[in-house]
Amino acid sequence: WFLPWPIDALMDVSNKFVAGEQKGFRLEGDEGVDKKVALYIAKVHDMITKSCDQYYDQFRRRVFVTPKSYLSYIMFYKAKYMQKLREISKKESDVTLGLEKLAEAEKQVEALKKELAIKGKEVAQAKRETEEVVRRVNEGQRKADIKMAAAEKVQQKANETAGQIEAERQAANKLLEAAMPFVRAAEKAAAKVNPEDIRNIMSLIKPPEIIQRVLDCV
Repeated sequence: WFLPWPIDALMDVSNKFVAGEQKGFRLEGDEGVDKKVALYIAKVHDMITKSCDQYYDQFRRRVFVTPKSYLSYIMFYKAKYMQKLREISKKESDVTLGLEKLAEAEKQVEALKKELAIKGKEVAQAKRETEEVVRRVNEGQRKADIKMAAAEKVQQKANETAGQIEAERQAANKLLEAAMPFVRAAEKAAAKVNPEDIRNIMSLIKPPEIIQRVLDCV
């Protein structure tokens, strides 16, 4: 048979185990939270004790709540509290780390935006310069094409002129070849002419027509 503890005694015991800094245990919260927790533990135990009395009155079966049960309840509360505190602290740490990474990522994004803005201006400038170079190259190519076309026309004209000259040269050679027998015959005839005969012909006042033609040629 166990006599129930008064609420003040229960609170004194629970306060001893949860108040201040305990080995492997600490309460997180505002000032005075330890007293509130101690009161909560004491009231829960007191409520269970009264429930046991009600159970006996209703079913005539005795259920005992001993001081050891109360101490076990306090130890269980502390262990469960620390377990949940570690879980929450871990989640808090993860969330804090995530927020820090997000903040760092935001800074990096802002830095990248600024860098991209600068790069965008550089790319635009490079594009304009490239377009100008392409325009100049195209203009130079156009002028080169015009000069090439003019040179091709000159070359074509020169080829045509060279062809004409070659044709005329070949025609002149043919005429020369045709005249060569007459030239050789004339050379032979000239070799037979006596200088005395030439003086006689030159002394004629009115030489015959054929002789006059020869003299005109000479």
